[in-house]
Amino acid sequence: MTKAGLARRVGQMFYRCALEVAPAPLSLSIQFRRTQRRWPNLGHPMSFNEKLQWRKLHDRSEILPVIVDKVAVKAALAQDPATQDWLIPTWWTGARVSAETLAKFAPPYVIKPNNTSGRILINRDSDADLRALAGRANAMLATPHPRFLREWPYGQVRPQLLIEPFIGADSKCPVDYKFYVFHGRVSFIQVDTDRHSDHKRALYAPDWRRLPFQYKIAEQTRALAPPTRLEGMVAFAERIASRFNLDFIRVDLYQVGEHPYFGELTPFPSSGLAKFEPMSADFEIGRLWRLPEARARGHGIGSEALSRQPRGASPP
Repeated sequence: MTKAGLARRVGQMFYRCALEVAPAPLSLSIQFRRTQRRWPNLGHPMSFNEKLQWRKLHDRSEILPVIVDKVAVKAALAQDPATQDWLIPTWWTGARVSAETLAKFAPPYVIKPNNTSGRILINRDSDADLRALAGRANAMLATPHPRFLREWPYGQVRPQLLIEPFIGADSKCPVDYKFYVFHGRVSFIQVDTDRHSDHKRALYAPDWRRLPFQYKIAEQTRALAPPTRLEGMVAFAERIASRFNLDFIRVDLYQVGEHPYFGELTPFPSSGLAKFEPMSADFEIGRLWRLPEARARGHGIGSEALSRQPRGASPP
């Protein structure tokens, strides 16, 4: 590592430590300012990203630690005949994995921790060094979800690893379909392609109209065909949000062949720090989410940028 690289790493470490010990509103405001180039209004949040910071500070719903736990949420969904067929099989769970345990499973398979988001190991190689792979998996579990983000539910989860079969075709990762559900209705869908090579993103309305804004990742310029099970995927996402009584949740799904699969639930997409282009989309999307305080003040909902009002929503 170069001196410049080492200096950056040390500086980042001190920055994150400072964010961890600072009062939560100050810490979140600094992070927000750094990524959004503006200070958040935490007392009267209006944009989607501001409301995600509000959720970190104020929403202590008991269901949140359950839904972020990749083991617990699958167990809960397995109790419902309407959702159990959407679950990727769980081959193994435990607090520590060994090479001997990994040797029991034929690749390709996935190893991931249950108490964080975005971490994953994929073994496609029958000749992989299983001892090294187990060491990487255990180290991944031992690294806690970033505390400075203040996404408190992840800290309530008992850490475990889980092993699942890899569901992509021809060893390629499947397309990610991420359904943004506000008050029980899908409002838009984020589509991520080539996550581990040339990551691109497109945003669609539930009727598969391309939406005129972008969110964090480079835009996918080519037209994408809708998944053949789109209608069922929308209904599934709305069923989950309603079952857990969530005013907002992102439901991550896949489709391999003709079979749709559940991925995970995300209550803090990009930790509320990803940029929208244009910025006005952040505020238009924010209007779809009625926080308890906003509801008491009588704030309405609507979105010209999305050109769609949530189905079944009450007028302002």
